[in-house]
This record gives sequence, structure tokens and C-alpha cells, in this order.
Amino acid sequence: MLSQRSAELENDFREGIEAEFFSSAEEAADKIRFFLREDNARKVIAAGGRESCVRNGYSYHGRMRQYMVVIEELLAARSFGAGEWNY
Repeated sequence: MLSQRSAELENDFREGIEAEFFSSAEEAADKIRFFLREDNARKVIAAGGRESCVRNGYSYHGRMRQYMVVIEELLAARSFGAGEWNY
């Protein structure tokens, strides 16, 4: 993954292992040129990023599990009356 630098992404991904970040258009262009030349480096970062995503539940399956927990909590907290949702 190549993305604009942010605190959230820097907390979720290890730079140089799972992702690369940039802070300016010039830095982004430099990194793009580097990764276009260096297939192996690009593949290493891509594999690391994928492993991190799977490990941390950033897959469709993981996301659906998270949504189901929220939905089940919402349903358990609500009561039904006369066919209508009571908010």
C-alpha cells in the first residue's frame, strides 16, 4: 500500500514493511517511480500489507463479523411493538 501519511495509518501499518507513506506530491512521485523499478520491493510491501489486513480483520469476512456484532447488539437493545420499531 502506498498512501498519504496519516496518524491512523501509521498506527495500523508498519512503514517499510506493510506500507509506504508520503507527505507530498513530490515524495509520492519518487516512491511511485521507485516501486515501478523495484518489483521485489513492491511485492514485499504488498505481501506485508495483505498479511496485516488479514491479521487485523480488514477482510470482507472480518468486517462482516464486526457488523454482525453491532447489529445483534442493536437488535437486542430494541423492543418491537405493533409491528413497528421502537426507537
